[in-house]
Amino acid sequence: MAKRGKDKREHPRVEARLAMQLAEESLGEALVTTESLNISRGGVYCESSEYLAPLSKVALTVILPAFMKGGRTSMVRTEGVVVRCEALPAVRGRKRYQLACCFTGLDTESRSVLDQFVAWRALR
Repeated sequence: MAKRGKDKREHPRVEARLAMQLAEESLGEALVTTESLNISRGGVYCESSEYLAPLSKVALTVILPAFMKGGRTSMVRTEGVVVRCEALPAVRGRKRYQLACCFTGLDTESRSVLDQFVAWRALR
């Protein structure tokens, strides 16, 4: 029986359904409005109605809910790179893709907010 390898992700990942948009960096206009399925400091995974080629540079906007007492909704805007885009079975004739992006341009504040969100979400 083959042994399963350890998860090689560098950052903890949590399930989270968060509103998000992706845009091709060169165009600057939203290509995909969707919802994340999981997120970490390193990247985000979602389903997309559009195919985005792996290694494409994208601009990402993710909306984090008010998750700390007295907190408020946060918007994380960063650059990223598509690391995976694989076809899923169509639903009602609509194409779907598994889309994974790594963050490449997180500033210190966004990184901190994401770390806090992931830690908070992991406790739920």
